[in-house]
Amino acid sequence: MGFITEDNFYNRTMTKVFDLCLLSLLTTLCCVPVVTAGAALTSMYAVMMKMTKNQEGPIIASYLKEFKQNLKGSFGGTAILILGAVLIGFDLSMWTQNDIEGRSVFYGLTLAVGILFVAVMNWYLAVRARFEETTVQALQNAFRFAVAFLPVTLTIGLYTLLLVWVMLKYSVLLLFFPLAGYALICYPQAVLIGG
Repeated sequence: MGFITEDNFYNRTMTKVFDLCLLSLLTTLCCVPVVTAGAALTSMYAVMMKMTKNQEGPIIASYLKEFKQNLKGSFGGTAILILGAVLIGFDLSMWTQNDIEGRSVFYGLTLAVGILFVAVMNWYLAVRARFEETTVQALQNAFRFAVAFLPVTLTIGLYTLLLVWVMLKYSVLLLFFPLAGYALICYPQAVLIGG
């Protein structure tokens, strides 16, 4: 029976950090053709959820296996993800640029919809990573999970939007996004969802 020493803990932590950075780079590369973004993100979630249980195996092999399995059925989810992000982003930019009476209310409502959209899409990606379902079935189950685990859903949505806001406010951080962005945003969510 082995004890966890300081060196052992440090080595395991650094290995996990390296694996997360490698996973973030793979996800970034696979998201470049936008039509494969859904498969890339779903594969990332699948590997991250295995990482939370220390069952991931070699990162590149695990990711590519998941990516190949998720590629065919991910186009519907990718379209919803991209369309929703564009619409919410456009709406938020319109409310910040126009000086309309009561715009703060509409801005707040759009922000609330954005938080829920991000959280439900995270559940969707996690459901797709864990189960073989159609896009419609995965969306239905994502809504069910989002409602059943509302505190986790709201935490995921707020956390994601907060990190995106920080990266947009301090745009120099975007340079590091391919290396660590997905890991920072999604690994804590994979821990919450996996639990």
